[in-house]
Amino acid sequence: MAEKDGSDMAFEQVQDFFGGLKSGQAIRGPAPRRVIGPDGNVSAGPGHPHDLVGDRPDDGDPEAAFANIARALRPGGRLAFVCWQAVALNPWVSVPLAAVRPLVPDFEPPDPEAPGPFAFADGERVEGILTAAGFSDVTLEPHQSALGVGEGDLDACVQGILKLGPVSRLLREASDQTIAAAAAAVRDAVAPYHTGETLKMDSAVWIVGARV
Repeated sequence: MAEKDGSDMAFEQVQDFFGGLKSGQAIRGPAPRRVIGPDGNVSAGPGHPHDLVGDRPDDGDPEAAFANIARALRPGGRLAFVCWQAVALNPWVSVPLAAVRPLVPDFEPPDPEAPGPFAFADGERVEGILTAAGFSDVTLEPHQSALGVGEGDLDACVQGILKLGPVSRLLREASDQTIAAAAAAVRDAVAPYHTGETLKMDSAVWIVGARV
């Protein structure tokens, strides 16, 4: 099974969100004709109108990608997706990252707007991109929940963290000695979150909605 990155986990949250919607909650209107995702591969031709698109925003040119999605929607059609809020609001990332960073002093943080799980953390940027792409009534609802990170004993969860997301990128060119030190530092940092089966850590996302 392929490893999940932060974008996959966020898309699973939006799937759960849609599945748990009650009548009149958050996104209102008739039942959608189609839900498309997670990669936004929608046909924009006149023969393929959609009522609702659930998209994972990971394109290198988000304005162009969302403009394409807007063309694929019926007038009044809706866009909805989930994206992560800032790393600082997501301890499942920030806690192990803070533990490892002192071990890799030469690491240069990536551009926060570069494609990746946290590229849409800035809500004002998201609103600007969607508006420029032709959407209106843009809403961003903050949502917090406990996230299960990894599974199994503490050491298995730590190994998952070392292979996933920002921590894995931080250690991409690290020596075996540094990786071993990182594993020990992460283990100490996340041990309080281990339930015996997984790490239960807080997460924060934006639930984004818009119309054409």
